[in-house]
Amino acid sequence: MTQPFPNIAKSSPIFDGIQAMFRPADWDEVLCMFNSSETFKGQIYRFEADMTVDHAEAISIDPNDRAGSFVVNNGKQSFAIGIDWFLTPEKFAGVLAHELGHYVNAEWDNATINYALSTRDIVNYQIALFGREGFAINNGITIAREINLATGVSIPINGQPPNVDLTAIAPRPPTRRL
Repeated sequence: MTQPFPNIAKSSPIFDGIQAMFRPADWDEVLCMFNSSETFKGQIYRFEADMTVDHAEAISIDPNDRAGSFVVNNGKQSFAIGIDWFLTPEKFAGVLAHELGHYVNAEWDNATINYALSTRDIVNYQIALFGREGFAINNGITIAREINLATGVSIPINGQPPNVDLTAIAPRPPTRRL
């Protein structure tokens, strides 16, 4: 069995510059959600590791109210989160879970999109884009399920239709047999 990741600290460098968007009690709630999901913690630590070797930058705020974006500029990966996604801890956790899905799957995303472009076939390109969003949505589903099981808190899942619970299709944690 793998060891759990240590809890994410308030001083985590990935969040430099955005903590002020939350009241202290709300930031504590954000950290509680992060720390209740091993998937979330692992992905945050992976991003922080990229920051230490100058391959990534702290999260920035997008003043244009967009949901979020994962971009790579000059070899540095970063997230820009729309201002509206800071209204509640749950909304922020939901959009970050989605954007982290793009981050952890970036290599595959880029390979499939480059292949699709090389074929000059619009259908291949559309399938590659659906795969890119699908993986990010699935990442959000997995993290939302872990948070809900651990805390009872529900976070929004980007791409989830109203009145549909996509966490029902998320992989279930393994059951231990004695």
